[in-house]
Amino acid sequence: MDSTSLPTRQAGTFDESFADGGVFLLNTQEAGLNRIMGVMATSSHLYFCGSRTLNPLNSRYLLGRMWPDGSLDDTFGAEGIVQASFGGTQESTGRSIAICSDGKLLLTGSVAYRSPALARYYPDGRLDRSFGTTGHVILPLPEEIDEQVALDIQGESQDSACTVTPLADGKILVVRNYVITHEADTRAFVFLLNSDGSLDTTFNQKGYVQVLYPGATAADVGLASGSTDSNGRIMVCGRLMLSDESTYTPLLARYTRDGRLDTSFGEKGFIVYSDAPRLKAGLVAVIGQPNNRLLGIGITEDGEQGVLVSLEPDGSANIQFNRGQPLLTRLDNTTTRWKSGVMQADGKIVLAGQIKRPDQRSEAVVVRLLSDGLLDSTFNNVGWTSTPVHEEPLTHAVVLQADGKIVVAGETGTTRNTQGFLLRFHASN
Repeated sequence: MDSTSLPTRQAGTFDESFADGGVFLLNTQEAGLNRIMGVMATSSHLYFCGSRTLNPLNSRYLLGRMWPDGSLDDTFGAEGIVQASFGGTQESTGRSIAICSDGKLLLTGSVAYRSPALARYYPDGRLDRSFGTTGHVILPLPEEIDEQVALDIQGESQDSACTVTPLADGKILVVRNYVITHEADTRAFVFLLNSDGSLDTTFNQKGYVQVLYPGATAADVGLASGSTDSNGRIMVCGRLMLSDESTYTPLLARYTRDGRLDTSFGEKGFIVYSDAPRLKAGLVAVIGQPNNRLLGIGITEDGEQGVLVSLEPDGSANIQFNRGQPLLTRLDNTTTRWKSGVMQADGKIVLAGQIKRPDQRSEAVVVRLLSDGLLDSTFNNVGWTSTPVHEEPLTHAVVLQADGKIVVAGETGTTRNTQGFLLRFHASN
């Protein structure tokens, strides 16, 4: 083959060996909402999850497996995709996927947008019926919440956020916001489950803990995500409402594995940015950095800028990242919103999100930063890349393959006709 016909391999460009020129679109003969919300890579396959909604009262979660070239693996489920419902419910949505320490697949979703739900599968697509009730777990409401007043909230928002993380010892971390009387009136909880899906009562003697900030009301705390640090301690992040200014600021908290606040972190277990000048933003994810540091990923309150905060293990500012200050970003001087992020082995930071042009046209965006927060100019020459992916694309998750390639999951289309997508980018020249 003539070398001039070979596809470019520059970092930040589409991997044209994947699907259709680097883009996989979830095709279906059924009209409606066909979403891809999560993606996970193993050494041999890519897995993705989402949902297929035929009408507001009839939705199923889906779990798919594909070969490295972006073609569906027809030995998995029905032509590469498993469709099912949590516990036989008619309103099931898949939201994220993770690999457990034993190689099984943990699917996270919700029932009627309200109750967190989980399913566990073998890598070949068989439901693991030893998990929960014949393969599914629907989390009960905490006793602190009256079932009669908890609301159903349609769509995606931080106010009804839920994330699930399988841990190295087989246990499962769940972070969940419950909406009570209106979308701003929430209750934030952290759950720890045993490997069979039951509540781990060694965690706060209940299997869960409500996150309450000293001097604030329960509704002032909103969580978006959780993970564990290098020592197995539980990290959660989100936002704290500041009542005196009717605005909010980033919040992080750390808990021990028995459900107590880790008072060696920040101020009595919490980090907030409430001092003047206040950082008006919320965090959507927290991930690990080299040297046991932490990176909080978020969006400013006005939705105009992405925000990153880097912390030392004790919660103090990492002065090697943006001189210890929160990093605010507007790519190409446009509205920029981070949705998720991952850390490369060399300490570089990969973020996925959206930008919105002045004409209101949205584009999916991937950016790579150096460990100090500066744009990595080896990535698409400018440090970032964007693509319209048809109309109004939204990114939901980003993952790295074993070979370093970057895969982004999202959706594109209208509120009535949505199509899920996966994008794959080169990560090295």
